Amino acid sequence: MLKRVMRNRAGRRMFWMTLLVGLGGIACWQRDQLVYYFDRDDRGPDLSLKSSIDPSYRTPNYLRVLFIGNSFTEFNGTQPLLVARIADAERKQHPEIKFTKLEMVQIYGGTLRRHWLQRHSPAAQRIREGNWDYIVLQEHSRGTLTPEGRQDMFRYAEALDEQIKALGAKTILFMTWADEDRRDDEKIISATYMQLARKLGAKVAPVGLAFEKARQTHPEIALTQTYDRKHPTEAGSYLAACVFYQTLLDRQPTETASHLIDERGRYVVYLNSAVAHALQDVARQTVQEFQQPVEWASQVLPQTRPVP
Repeated sequence: MLKRVMRNRAGRRMFWMTLLVGLGGIACWQRDQLVYYFDRDDRGPDLSLKSSIDPSYRTPNYLRVLFIGNSFTEFNGTQPLLVARIADAERKQHPEIKFTKLEMVQIYGGTLRRHWLQRHSPAAQRIREGNWDYIVLQEHSRGTLTPEGRQDMFRYAEALDEQIKALGAKTILFMTWADEDRRDDEKIISATYMQLARKLGAKVAPVGLAFEKARQTHPEIALTQTYDRKHPTEAGSYLAACVFYQTLLDRQPTETASHLIDERGRYVVYLNSAVAHALQDVARQTVQEFQQPVEWASQVLPQTRPVP
């Protein structure tokens, strides 16, 4: 039977696809600045392991940031890589800027609930390693739009934040953006992230608000993919990275780093300088204005249940 299958080209393709799936759906890629994990076991977190690193220890010359999210964090080279490349470009003129060590744990289509409930949770393991300055939490883009989704978002963000604080790090919330065809959703998304930030005492990277401002002021710049009107283009990922750069380092980019490469020298973002400058300006304005009161910021505070 196997011989007959292997003689057929379509059969061979199906055989190898089945074999890969049968290996458990676990993949791990190690890179210079990035670590990716994928684990499909959802039986709950193993909390028996403790960090061997003193929570008060910090590497003085590095800013260490862990991103926990999904494809919004991963697209176009990943947010950790883009922020690091912007910092590299800035450091040429401003040597006082810290070197950045940024890593990521992501699940395609994943939620904070899935990150928490995996038995051998890569997110929990990476948090426990300690020595982080900040840990970024990103909920699924639709997670804020239903009462059930908001309840899970608050519940598992609080659980992750408890671990983060126990190791002396700080939480940053990745405020996502509304789909291109549902821009009115941004008010609910932004209000939910702001409410959660107040509950946790966390910072917010207002990426969603930056998307909305760019859509209003630069409609000629496409921020989302045409095939789903949701996932970011290179310009969208670059805008998010500029917001994170300013949120993390408390300074705006001054160098127009518009051509960003990965660790293999491949371009992951290639924008003309005018577009890059416009997006940097949008990020600067958004982060500066974010501290001002917003009328709808008091909306949508879901009730939560304790994590078992």
